[in-house]
Amino acid sequence: MNLICTSTRASLHTSTISSLLFLNLVGPPLAKFNPVPYVRSWVAKGHRTATDLRSKTRNREEEENLDMAVMWGVLDH
Repeated sequence: MNLICTSTRASLHTSTISSLLFLNLVGPPLAKFNPVPYVRSWVAKGHRTATDLRSKTRNREEEENLDMAVMWGVLDH
């Protein structure tokens, strides 16, 4: 149980922890899990795929941090 209910997962409901423990004890190994039917069902319900181009993309403009540039220049010498 300590592998399932860690300090970062302490806010899980008891029923969720119970389900995770059940899957951990009697579930098949991850290598035998086939996610394709579940993914198809997800997309068929109108959800977007991870590669959907209609999703918003993050603007990745790099900001120039002058304070750090000075520090980096000192470290190069």
